[in-house]
Amino acid sequence: MSQIASEHGIHVNQLHKWKTQFLKEVPHVFEKQNKDQKKMKADYEEQPENLYAEVRKLTTQLSWL
Repeated sequence: MSQIASEHGIHVNQLHKWKTQFLKEVPHVFEKQNKDQKKMKADYEEQPENLYAEVRKLTTQLSWL
């Protein structure tokens, strides 16, 4: 830690604070990513249903014409 601090001109205590904060916040970062992935997956899985519904609607309209 002291080598990194001296290379970047930062006090060692500041690095320790940043490390502690980072380790505390990391799980929240991954939770947000998981939520975003789940939402994208749900949207992706819903898309074919919407498309099939549109195809059925257009087919019915075409048959009626």
